[in-house]
Amino acid sequence: MLPRDDKKVYLLFDEIQMVTGWQRIVNGIRVSFNSDIIITGSNANMLSGEIATLLSGRYIEIPIYPFSFSEFLHVKGIESDSRKVDNAYDEYEKYGGFPSVVIAEESIKDTILSGIFDTIVLNDVLLRARVKDATALKFIIRFSADNVGQLVNASKIVNTLKM
Repeated sequence: MLPRDDKKVYLLFDEIQMVTGWQRIVNGIRVSFNSDIIITGSNANMLSGEIATLLSGRYIEIPIYPFSFSEFLHVKGIESDSRKVDNAYDEYEKYGGFPSVVIAEESIKDTILSGIFDTIVLNDVLLRARVKDATALKFIIRFSADNVGQLVNASKIVNTLKM
C-alpha cells in the first residue's frame, strides 16, 4: 500500500516487461506519489526503449554485465601473475562470469547456468516472440552455439532437426 502523506516511497519492479500495461501503472505512480521507481529486467533493449518513451529522459539506465576475466580473478582472490591464472581461465571459459555462478559451489554451477539459460529463452524469447515450440528453439540455440565460427544455414539446421 502506498502512503497517503508526502513521504518518499521506493518501489522496485523486477521483470516488469512481463506485466501487460505496466507503463500506465508506473507512470501513474510516478505522477501521483513522491517516489523513486527502480525497474529491472533481463530484456534490456525492450525496456530501455519503452522506458525512454514513458519517462521522456527522466531515467538513468545502468547496464549490468557479467564479470570480465580481470573482475573474475579479483572476486576469486587470484593475482594476475599467479600460477592459478591458467586454471582460473579454464573455469571462466567453462562457466563464464555470471556473479552467482562465480561464487557458487562447483556442484551447482551447471544448475545455475541452466536456470539462466531457461529464463532467458523462456521469458525473453519464447514469450516475447510468441514461439510455439520451446524444444526446437532450444535445439537451434544449442546447435548454433556448437557451430560458432562455422558457416551455418537454414538447411543445415533443418537436416539436423530431422535426425
